[in-house]
Amino acid sequence: MKFESDFKRLSPTFILRLGIGFVIVYAGINMLLYPETWMQFVPTWVTTIMPIGMFLTIYSIFDLILGFAVFFGRFLATVSMIVFWNMIFILIFYGINHISFSSFGIALASLALFFIVLKEREIKNGNK
Repeated sequence: MKFESDFKRLSPTFILRLGIGFVIVYAGINMLLYPETWMQFVPTWVTTIMPIGMFLTIYSIFDLILGFAVFFGRFLATVSMIVFWNMIFILIFYGINHISFSSFGIALASLALFFIVLKEREIKNGNK
């Protein structure tokens, strides 16, 4: 069956890239379009450095770059580690609540992606 052959071609790396990339790109686009809904998530100390609107614009562009890099598999080991730390910093600076708890899952998925990419590199280079 065609479905089975298509399903077998899906790799864990590809699935993680789609999931992580989509979430990060969605957040970046949403932040650009509706910054007022994201202002409550910005730690108050950020306002001592720059206006919240400017921070959200910069952060959303950062998210879009990361999300598209993950989605398209560019610099995957580096970018997945940056996404991991980005999610950890969200949890540290914002805290864990009914919204931010999902950052923990994205962080661990990004960490898993990092290790999968490293393992795939080892196999490709013949260092099993």
